[in-house]
Amino acid sequence: MAKALVGHLGGTNAQTSYENAVLRRRVAELHDEIARLKAENDALSEALSEQVSGLHPEQLLEGSSR
Repeated sequence: MAKALVGHLGGTNAQTSYENAVLRRRVAELHDEIARLKAENDALSEALSEQVSGLHPEQLLEGSSR
């Protein structure tokens, strides 16, 4: 499909190739950021889970009434 689109547009030129490279780099950066945020979220969730598992039910109820 991509080849068909490139052919439809008349091929690539230097500007289009540059823009594609910039966009691919940005997409890679965003994928890395997603992975980092996901790992951070997992760590925070694990820490919260450990914190909550150490509480007694009465302490959980006290926290929800605030």
